[in-house]
Amino acid sequence: MINWEALPEIVAALIPIVAIIGAFTYAIMRSEHKTKVAMARTPDDRLNRLSEENLMINRQIYARLEAIEQRLAGIEKSLKEIPQQM
Repeated sequence: MINWEALPEIVAALIPIVAIIGAFTYAIMRSEHKTKVAMARTPDDRLNRLSEENLMINRQIYARLEAIEQRLAGIEKSLKEIPQQM
């Protein structure tokens, strides 16, 4: 059976223990949260490298398209001049 007379002493002893456990749990959770936030805010090197590679490839494609456009403009000019010469 429960000794009801000792209950206030047990509760008085348990409150600080529960408070200490809660404080440690809070500190651990807060530390984990700060670490996750810091990791989310730091740039990912792989992502940056892939973005730079993608940018370089896009610039190369754009340069090639510009060259093709210039060649097509030259061909178009030549085709326009042919009927005038006849």
